[in-house]
Amino acid sequence: MDALPDGSDRLLVVNHAERESVEMFEIGEGELTWRGCVQASSESYLNDVAGTPDGGLVVSVMASQEVLADVDAMFSGQDTGGHVLHWTPGTDIEELPGTNLPGPNGIQVDPQGRHVYFAVYTGREVVKYDLREQEVVDQAELNMAPDNMSVGADGELYMVGFTTLEGARACVETALEDCDGPFLIEEVDPDTFEVSSTEVQGLEEVNSATVAVPVGDRFLVSSTADNRILSLPRA
Repeated sequence: MDALPDGSDRLLVVNHAERESVEMFEIGEGELTWRGCVQASSESYLNDVAGTPDGGLVVSVMASQEVLADVDAMFSGQDTGGHVLHWTPGTDIEELPGTNLPGPNGIQVDPQGRHVYFAVYTGREVVKYDLREQEVVDQAELNMAPDNMSVGADGELYMVGFTTLEGARACVETALEDCDGPFLIEEVDPDTFEVSSTEVQGLEEVNSATVAVPVGDRFLVSSTADNRILSLPRA
């Protein structure tokens, strides 16, 4: 969800049903109104989306549909056909040069709309991209396979993921049955790109942790393999 230049609130939703697209909704008093969509190639598998201050958006393509169907290729740590797409109102959606990395996943945009931050799932890193200059300006290695990304009160970036690609692969190969981790939450400073681990009590209780949102001295942690969101205290 983000605020548009006209002051209205917008919800962006990745759609895998009849098309690979981002659906746009206006949030009103107790209702959602569909305001259109941005469609990607049918050969792409979209993952996460974030709005830009000018009413546009960026969306991560985790892999091509062909690679996604091949577990060996998907978890090789090599090129998955993934990249980041950028769209602004009145233009065609386009691939951002230099974002072709193994498994782009969670994505965020800074408040000024200058920098895009995205997680590289099977590459086990996080990337800072300059939208104005159209280039990667920083990268940091992580100690896990980062899934979705959240932003803290001071702009810090948080990601959670399996500590090994073997664990992530087992979760996929068992149709979300063997997804008990271990997991790790890491924090990245958006300016220095220094990485630090965040200790959280009870993280081992989560099956296939997919996003960790900081709320005060706790994290709200969700899962792709469970029907609950856990509220876990920092250690």
